[in-house]
Amino acid sequence: MTVIPPASTSSDAVTQTSRLALLPPDVLLRLLVALEAEEVGRLAQVCRAFHAITPTAIYLQLRDEHRPLLDVEIQQWGARTFKTLRLRPVMFDSRHGAVQFRCTQVGTRQKGSDRVFWDKTMTNASLPKGTRYRLFFSKWARPVILLDRAEDGLCGGGSSAQKLFHELYSPYLNTTYYCVPGYIGDGCVIAHWKPSQQEDQLSLSWLRVSLSYILGNLRHPPPRPGLMYRAKLQQFEEALHARGASTYNAYDSTLLAWCVGDLSDTADEVVERVSRHLSRRQRVEAALLAADIDPACMWKYSFVQRFVADGTEEKEHARVAAGEDPLAAEQAVAAEHGIDTVQSVVRRIRDSEEAYATANDSSAPVMLDSASGLLGTVKRAFRTHLFS
Repeated sequence: MTVIPPASTSSDAVTQTSRLALLPPDVLLRLLVALEAEEVGRLAQVCRAFHAITPTAIYLQLRDEHRPLLDVEIQQWGARTFKTLRLRPVMFDSRHGAVQFRCTQVGTRQKGSDRVFWDKTMTNASLPKGTRYRLFFSKWARPVILLDRAEDGLCGGGSSAQKLFHELYSPYLNTTYYCVPGYIGDGCVIAHWKPSQQEDQLSLSWLRVSLSYILGNLRHPPPRPGLMYRAKLQQFEEALHARGASTYNAYDSTLLAWCVGDLSDTADEVVERVSRHLSRRQRVEAALLAADIDPACMWKYSFVQRFVADGTEEKEHARVAAGEDPLAAEQAVAAEHGIDTVQSVVRRIRDSEEAYATANDSSAPVMLDSASGLLGTVKRAFRTHLFS
């Protein structure tokens, strides 16, 4: 006769979890490393013992040489062939939640194809200044790609492909960075690019990524990732507030270099060197917040990517430094070079999101509803990084 055991109750599950937490740390670590990353992430929420050990377990999973982990896809505007840098983890800073990667292999991919051809003889690549790149981790789902996705017009829901693109959009997969000398990043991803032997070419020294950023895109919808180097940013902001200031360029290369520990200056000395002018990306994010739109949706649109990367931003900063009003400087540069202003960019995003919501008779995924409480949460998270 077959005996069916009684189903375990919630108290039984708690007891079993408590017993697991009593295991020696090295045994528990081995058990966690054997699990899938998303399972480890769920266990981290069970108790303090699991939460304390899961970062190390996940990093050891990342170090597994049999699992290709991080690909950085390099895209040049208008190019038919993309370069791909394969990176592997070399260090984990548990205090700041940062995983450092270095390039180990270089490959190429034709536009429209998922297949990458790897050159085993190359361990790094030289790239032109201004080249854009995105991150892709092996466990992340591939992004939905549309040839006409919100290029210059409205991105309505007339086709199932457009609807799928909106519903499955992930800022993790679409956030775009650019090769510039020095430190580039946003608190979740920081890279250091150095001059190569070829003129006007750069090579990647290292890339650091927030551990929560790596895990975040395993869930849908993805949560907002935590920032690296929070304690350093807090020191900087306290020194900034002591001088009566409140705004600064959160993506300033000097600030990023200080956060990662490559500058020995004091917080007061760094405040003197970091620009007080908000970057173009920060201004777009702030304007989207004011329009009750999630700033993370900005990377969905190609015209926003071009606007953020436009080299005319330095001309705006030069005008402001000379005493011109920031808004007047922005409008003057826009008129001179025939480009959008921040407000016109935000207006196009808003029109596109509203067109999608209307066509599908639903609320657009990135529109923030103040009644739901999500708006306040998102605004607090971004303001901490933009205007603290």
